[in-house]
Amino acid sequence: MARPRRTEIDRLRTVVWFEWLRERLGLATAYEMDDFFGSGTDRNWYKYRSGTRVPTHATLAAVEKRCAGSRAVFDLGPGGVMLWAALAAPHAKLWEVIDVIFPEQKEWRNRGLLGIQEYAIHFERKLLPENYKAEIDYIAHSKGEQRNAVYLAYSRGEVKITPEVVAGVIAFWRLCSLVIFNMLSADYLLSGMMHALYDGQIFAPKLISAYGVI
Repeated sequence: MARPRRTEIDRLRTVVWFEWLRERLGLATAYEMDDFFGSGTDRNWYKYRSGTRVPTHATLAAVEKRCAGSRAVFDLGPGGVMLWAALAAPHAKLWEVIDVIFPEQKEWRNRGLLGIQEYAIHFERKLLPENYKAEIDYIAHSKGEQRNAVYLAYSRGEVKITPEVVAGVIAFWRLCSLVIFNMLSADYLLSGMMHALYDGQIFAPKLISAYGVI
C-alpha cells in the first residue's frame, strides 16, 4: 500500500515536533535523538528534522511514553493548541478552534454572515484597545515605520496574544476567506498577529528559528 501523500502541514508539524523534543530533552542533533529513543522508533530522526518523513503511529506512541506531551504537539500544535487545525482543517473544524477563544458564543456560527461579523467585533475588542482605534493606520514618520495597531498594542504590553488567540485568528481569517466576507478586518487582525509572532515570545523562540514562522 502506498504511503499517504505528505502535505505541507505534515512537514511543519513534524519539524515542530522534532524541535519541541530536542528542546525539551536538551539534545543537539538528530543522532542524539536516535540514540536517546533507540529501537522503539523507526529511527528516521535526521528526516524528521527536515520534515521529509512523517513519524509513524508506533514512533509517536513510543516517544510519548518517554516524553509526555509530545503527541499533542504533533496532533494539535505547540502546547496542545489547535494550530494545525487552524491552518489546514476543513471549514466545520475551524469553529472548534474559535470556540476556544469565545466558548460562550457558539450560537453565532448558526447566524451565517452576521455571526462572522459578531466574531470580527469581538476579536477586535480583544486585540485592539479602544484608544488604538485612531491608530489603525499608525505611521511613525520620524522613523519611516508603518505599524499595525494590533501589533503596536501588543508591543506595548497592552494586549496579550496567546497561542490560542493565534490559532483563533488564523481560523477566523480562513473562515472569512471561504465566504469572501469581512476580509478587511480579518486581514488586519492577522497582519498584526503575524508581526507579534515574529517577536518570538508567543511560541518558543527555538520553534520560530526551526521553521521561520511558528
